[in-house]
Amino acid sequence: MGTAMRDLNEPKSDRGFFRCPVQDDESSATIHILGKKIPVQLQDRSIDGFSVMVEPRHSRKLQMGPQWILQAGDERVEVLAQWIFNAPDGVIQIGLRRLQDLTPQPKATWFPCHRPYRKNSSNPELLLAGVLLFLILVLSLPGIGDALGTSGTIQQGITILFETAKESGKQFW
Repeated sequence: MGTAMRDLNEPKSDRGFFRCPVQDDESSATIHILGKKIPVQLQDRSIDGFSVMVEPRHSRKLQMGPQWILQAGDERVEVLAQWIFNAPDGVIQIGLRRLQDLTPQPKATWFPCHRPYRKNSSNPELLLAGVLLFLILVLSLPGIGDALGTSGTIQQGITILFETAKESGKQFW
């Protein structure tokens, strides 16, 4: 056959999970252990876990046994420390295995949400609708609309819309 089959009984670490390095701007994370927050730096991630670096001054907060939660950006994962390596310079490297994804899923709804999911995002469609509604209201005001000659036309258009909706409602019910 030419292709060697890999033995399924060999250790998992030898199977070659692909590790993705984490960019510096996305590497900031926190481990929560019994209400304590420990700042860590993500080094890489894979399908089965993460490796993180902990500064020596935070090493005394690490406790084996209780539940560990890794908070990295919007992701929240329950993890288990599999290995710990103390580097000669005092930095601690920890291998974490994913246990359970605790990231809250966005609620699926047919009604549009007025709150954006992220603080930095905006909704241009909602902004455009608000600006157009404001312009129509300004142009239909008695003082400004009369001076521009738009008041009567807008009022007629609104009256026609309401009458059409009323007739459609009668036919539907």
